[in-house]
Amino acid sequence: MKPETRVFDAGTPRLIGQLGSTRRSAPSSPGATRAGLALGSAGSPAARGEPDGGPLLLVTAAIHGNEPAGVHALRRVFARLEELQPVFRGRFVGLIGNLAALVAGQRYEESDMNRLWSKRALAELAAADPALDKAERKQQRELLAAIETELAQARGEVVHFDLHSTSGDSPPFLVQNEDARSWELARELGVPVLRGLLKNLDGTVLDFGAARGFTSIVLEGGQNEAESTIEHHESALWMLLVSTGVVEETPAMELAAHKLRIARSTSGIPAAVEIVLRYAIEPSERFTMLPGFKSFEHVVQGQLLALGGPSGQRPIRSPMSGILIMPRYQGQGHDGFFLARPSPVASVARVA
Repeated sequence: MKPETRVFDAGTPRLIGQLGSTRRSAPSSPGATRAGLALGSAGSPAARGEPDGGPLLLVTAAIHGNEPAGVHALRRVFARLEELQPVFRGRFVGLIGNLAALVAGQRYEESDMNRLWSKRALAELAAADPALDKAERKQQRELLAAIETELAQARGEVVHFDLHSTSGDSPPFLVQNEDARSWELARELGVPVLRGLLKNLDGTVLDFGAARGFTSIVLEGGQNEAESTIEHHESALWMLLVSTGVVEETPAMELAAHKLRIARSTSGIPAAVEIVLRYAIEPSERFTMLPGFKSFEHVVQGQLLALGGPSGQRPIRSPMSGILIMPRYQGQGHDGFFLARPSPVASVARVA
């Protein structure tokens, strides 16, 4: 990643940008609006006329503060949209998730923000005194308020796109709730789908989407600090803006080039794999992944993968042959690695 793109400070706004509207404003064709909004300024919806039924593409980035690539990708896309001024038929919003952790450059301050979205956790948040909020609870309350504002205005389909990255090298891949619309978007994006992860993790943002009844998908774009990860997020954003119908495609968007970039980054990888094992790091454990592993790498039964235990010297060997997913090369987090196998589901074949 370019050094100048790493800087975030206390003045960084949570709202990356918002374009389009749930209301009509001087449409150039039935149901269409032009991107006439200043970046980060939505104007007054009440002044825009009759309700418009266009879709909402709501994008979150940096739910984990050491994963800045999605923020950079959103900034690039919003800036380019301002230049292109395309026809909008819906609304596009980008939000930073854990702003405090992003400024600190760490995954989280006290607790993993992507484990706080279960019904129980949200009920506890609603019952708690906001004046006593600390760390991730404060961040979550602010993010949730911004999301609820957008949902309250939405009149058409809502698609939530959550941008993540991994501490180890990885091609892009998708995590989703496995509903029909999520599979459709997965095929549009053309990235591998990781199945079964949500059986091993509780309280992710995908749980919130499922509970509220809107489509929610997660893209792991690559390694945290890689420039290619920003590019993968950027390409996926353009593809979703068009495929969800938020904007009308124009040649200047270079959609074919974005599709080719994603296709090349995932060449030779199964269309879908399914998690069969999670290595959970114990609270007192000193876990160290051996260097050089990457996601979607094949490992064999008995292969030495990491060192762990209270001493940090206990060998951790793969209990099976399979596909390694998300080896942990960061200090925070409770997931050491996952093992997966190719999914037998034929219907998830990627489109060219």
